[in-house]
Amino acid sequence: DMVLRECRSIEKSKNAEVSADLVNEFTEKSHYVLKNHEINKSRVAEGRLEANVILSRDASHLRPKFFDIGEKYKVSFVSLTDMPVERGISNLAGMHMVPLPPPSSDLRIDCKLRVAKLFELLSFYDCFYVHIKGPDEPGHDGNFQLKTKLVSVIDKWFFEELLQKIDLKDSVICVTADHSTPCIAKAHTDDPVPLLVSGGKIQKDGTSSFSEKECRKGSLGIFDSGVKLMPFLMELLKQ
Repeated sequence: DMVLRECRSIEKSKNAEVSADLVNEFTEKSHYVLKNHEINKSRVAEGRLEANVILSRDASHLRPKFFDIGEKYKVSFVSLTDMPVERGISNLAGMHMVPLPPPSSDLRIDCKLRVAKLFELLSFYDCFYVHIKGPDEPGHDGNFQLKTKLVSVIDKWFFEELLQKIDLKDSVICVTADHSTPCIAKAHTDDPVPLLVSGGKIQKDGTSSFSEKECRKGSLGIFDSGVKLMPFLMELLKQ
């Protein structure tokens, strides 16, 4: 089972200790409010899980120092994201932000929206960061059948739609994940994620599908650090 741990200050300072205490107080009060909410009472009566806490993750008093990705690589970058973490990373990295609505109950619609937005902006930017949330939540729920289904939805309604409208000879596409969420663990893990890079002058390496098992046979091997991916992609764009 997942365990909710108490927030503790790393720095031995009064400000840090007060901040940690405030996070803990907020968490405790959110649990009390949700526990007594009519919607949760109804969920429990129906035998469903209750929403029992608002979790504040990775609280900090410092703003991370990112370089401007456009200035560093001499390209224009746009971000098509809807989740707070990804939007925050995009903002810190100096990407142009395009507002997207929160994930809907229909991943097909979310995928088609991203394709449409991408082509609206295609002539204005060099590089596109597109984030799709879909398969993460079934991973947390341990629902491998739904996770598989949603991966197929992304394949059909994002990538198939995209590839019908672009020439891969003129583009480089990178497909990967920001983390693993194995159904067996029902949580994020540090397992390697599959990585696919195609287009431009990239030569085929014999892999026939996109999966963890097939990617083990690929020519890229395993990157020992995620920060090596972007320089690698930028070099491919120069070819």
